[in-house]
Amino acid sequence: MVTVRSTRKKKPSAAEQNATHRTQALADCKQGKHTLHNTFRSGEQVCIVCGVVFYCTACLKQATLLPHPTNAYAFPCTEHRTVEVSR
Repeated sequence: MVTVRSTRKKKPSAAEQNATHRTQALADCKQGKHTLHNTFRSGEQVCIVCGVVFYCTACLKQATLLPHPTNAYAFPCTEHRTVEVSR
């Protein structure tokens, strides 16, 4: 008589899946692949995984009432980015 064994593994729990996704998201952030979300400021975005802030200096200069963020990276928005066209 031949016995067939199931090769099915136990599905990871929700907490284990969340931990795996968080670890992958943090690894993506270290490689510069941030998950960005707009803030209330024009030209400013924050990574919802690691919390780093990216801002467009041109946009913040237009909104002179708002102070420049500290511990942030200057990154031009699509409106102020100069695009080179190759032929």
